Amino acid sequence: MNKTILAFSQALENDKLKVPEDELLQEVIDQYRNYTNLNKEEWFVDGLVGLCYFALQKREIINVVDAYLQQNGDELIPILISKLKPMLVKADGVSSGNLTASGRRKIESSSTKYGLQPRLGFEETFGESKWEEWRLNGGIRGIGLFYMIVRNLKKRDISTNLPWISPGILNIIDDTTVGADNVRLYGILLLQELLRSILKSDENNKYTFSFKDTGLHQIYEPILTGLLYHLPPSSTAEETLRIWEVTYPTLQLLLEVEAFGNTDEYRTKLGQMFSETILQLTIPRIGLEHVALAQWILSYCERIISILEQDSTIYLQRILYVLGEYYFRNPFITLNMEVLEQSLHIVETLCHQALPESIRNQQYDILACILLTYEKCSTEGALTPNISSKCKKLLKLLESLGCDFQNDIAHLRKRKSLIDLFQQ
Repeated sequence: MNKTILAFSQALENDKLKVPEDELLQEVIDQYRNYTNLNKEEWFVDGLVGLCYFALQKREIINVVDAYLQQNGDELIPILISKLKPMLVKADGVSSGNLTASGRRKIESSSTKYGLQPRLGFEETFGESKWEEWRLNGGIRGIGLFYMIVRNLKKRDISTNLPWISPGILNIIDDTTVGADNVRLYGILLLQELLRSILKSDENNKYTFSFKDTGLHQIYEPILTGLLYHLPPSSTAEETLRIWEVTYPTLQLLLEVEAFGNTDEYRTKLGQMFSETILQLTIPRIGLEHVALAQWILSYCERIISILEQDSTIYLQRILYVLGEYYFRNPFITLNMEVLEQSLHIVETLCHQALPESIRNQQYDILACILLTYEKCSTEGALTPNISSKCKKLLKLLESLGCDFQNDIAHLRKRKSLIDLFQQ
């Protein structure tokens, strides 16, 4: 029996809200690293459970517990599940009330779809007391344990565990906490890990699990999309960024799992989300008012375009319009050179991914982006070697795709601020 691990477990049992000091946590991590074989004694398993509580706060814990579960998952995971279940929220929230006993989506009857729903409007007050009780009983600790279980769950075991996984995740997502301890984001993180487990390959690909058949996509997608509508000024920029960092990758995984290996379907759904949520809603709302948000969303746009490949052609005109309207033409863009460089890089990525014929059809819109950038930076003394290089590189790329500006260059060279742009 290890005294350090035993004392650690007893301290957690005596105080449901206790957060151990980093030194003690590190000591317990080191103790588990030193054990080469699984010990089935209660003190050993309890200590491992205690470590899981803080997995989302310390990456080292994830690595240590992963090592045990990858070697002994068949023995350990059922034990961890039995420890977790009493820690889950014990009531049907707004979202989890849409599930069957098997953890799948209920098929709505006409009476429930169109009838009165008396709990709506009372859920917030009811929810606050429910989750307050859950937190005071150490429920938040269970999220780390939940995460480690879902992370290491084999594909063959997902279906049988859905009856507690689905309501468990949805009840956490239903939590109304906001700010630094936004508990619902942990629910999104759990969903993200569940989706990763569904996508990962198993032994000899013997086991399949059709997420589409569960109907859960129709519950989760509106929740995730709704979270992405929390933009300044209704949320702070910091809160919005925290939401984006978890929710966008999760929504992307949800679309991939729903497509079930059909690449064309996945790209179609991803493109629709990209157009409706990012191009039509998010960028017009944030513009340059929140630079950190602009930088993050532009970086994410570039990743999506790379995934869409030639399918990005469908959104070419809208992308160019949005970049032009909110960034290239923005009078304060030279005060945020990183955003300007990102915008140029997106245009370059588009030129590589979209169909050349479509690029030629939009060649003057792309040229306008280059000219706006170069001339504005030149006249305002903000023309850096990097910006100059990007603009010239983009011009050459357009020419390599068959765009012909020879009739325009002679006229443009007369503008002093553009002379250097067309030098070879």
